[in-house]
Amino acid sequence: MRRVPLVLLPMVLLTNCVAPVTRTPPPAPPPALVTVAPPPVTTPPGPPADTGVEPGLWSYAATPSGSAARFGVTPQAAILAIQCDRETRGISLMISRSGPATGGMVTLRATSLVKSVAAEGSGTFATVRLNARDPILDALAFSRGRFGVLIDGVERAYPVWPEFTRVVEDCRA
Repeated sequence: MRRVPLVLLPMVLLTNCVAPVTRTPPPAPPPALVTVAPPPVTTPPGPPADTGVEPGLWSYAATPSGSAARFGVTPQAAILAIQCDRETRGISLMISRSGPATGGMVTLRATSLVKSVAAEGSGTFATVRLNARDPILDALAFSRGRFGVLIDGVERAYPVWPEFTRVVEDCRA
């Protein structure tokens, strides 16, 4: 048996401790520059009539018993009104009709909820009475841009503006 001199033994052992050589991959090339086209120029949306919504504006007014908002070409020629009675915490919706009628049903349609309610009154306006906490009022106020009212077989869409929501909130305060 051959003996390895003790002086060489540490060198033999060290050669077994050397880490294997690993090759690192070459660095990735820099990303190519991407040019993004500017967004197209858009025109502002058309008037509400272009979107199927009744033409007109909302107006708000404080009243001795609460508050009211009216929708129409002018506040005096309103085709829809919402009124708050703070004492009873009641909301009244007054909806114009195409002709004189009595009673009937009114369907309120929001993005997330639909509710049919009995109408009161006779003449060219129908009145719907709701509790100020009725979920349909929140659904109408937060509907996507508009809500619908179906009465006497005719459905009209009205824009959602802050005046409507303010009357509801006045009744809840």
